[in-house]
Amino acid sequence: LADEVFASGSGIADEEIRRVLTAKVSKANKWELKKQLEASTVAIRRLKDTLNQLHKGKNKFLAGAVEAERTARAGWARALHKAKELDDDRTALKKFAKKVEAE
Repeated sequence: LADEVFASGSGIADEEIRRVLTAKVSKANKWELKKQLEASTVAIRRLKDTLNQLHKGKNKFLAGAVEAERTARAGWARALHKAKELDDDRTALKKFAKKVEAE
């Protein structure tokens, strides 16, 4: 999963981030500096977009996990309630059976 999320071209690969962080300003003409600035701006924008998508995905996953846990807890509560009802019925039936045997 990490290979897919942080793959090259995703905007958040190690090499891409390292290239943005370690970019050196050369003493070139204005045209070269402008090209470097535009390339860095594109890389940063792609990084920001990718991180936003990753954040949205995390939030969606978290909401799904919370909902799944809520559903599981409700299911367990229903199962425990039904088990208690069945145990109460079994206890009442045992008492009734003992009463019938005694007569």
